[in-house]
Amino acid sequence: MEPPPFQEVSRCDVCKCSFTAFRRRHHCRCCGRTLCAEHSSDQMALPQFGIHSSVRVCAVCYNDHSRLKKDDAPASPSAVNVITDSVSRLDIGAIADAKPEVNTEKLPTPDILDCKCGMPLCICEAPAPLQIM
Repeated sequence: MEPPPFQEVSRCDVCKCSFTAFRRRHHCRCCGRTLCAEHSSDQMALPQFGIHSSVRVCAVCYNDHSRLKKDDAPASPSAVNVITDSVSRLDIGAIADAKPEVNTEKLPTPDILDCKCGMPLCICEAPAPLQIM
């Protein structure tokens, strides 16, 4: 499918302002209308024309495309609903009844030296590393 030809007019198709050296003419890449910068500020890709990067389009084409995307949404639940449903089916009672495994083996505690600087969590005189056999 080919993009539409650009209109060549001296005024914006929406607000009818005239184009000058300071107010440039722009074209909607989707419908071909000639517009000022204010009325062609939206951008989107147009894969139907082989344009996969964002290009300048008018608000009408942009809004039509946005409305079509919303209407084409599938009736199936979204990923958020799927996750919410799986969380709501969790059996909280089974989780509460499960007893956590507790490691009863005691680890040796190192001799803690008093630091001379008095700062909490000081590493001035770090204890020797533990040697577990």
